[in-house]
Amino acid sequence: MALDVLQAYPHILEALKVTWGYPECGVYLDNILLQERGTMRQGFDFKTYETLETLRDLHHFLYPPSTNPKQDTWGESL
Repeated sequence: MALDVLQAYPHILEALKVTWGYPECGVYLDNILLQERGTMRQGFDFKTYETLETLRDLHHFLYPPSTNPKQDTWGESL
């Protein structure tokens, strides 16, 4: 289960909890999975990487980047 794998990364769990359903979540997952900065990263073990990649794919499927962000009950963007 994803929660079990990510227990070692509480900052990632918190970021996902706060941003899930918003475009920022997809951006966050892309950023932690892809090497785009000039410095070397240690990287994740395979199981963690696989879990994050699955969550990224699920988020992109449920909340395609072209859709509007979540809205509250009054129809205003959160």
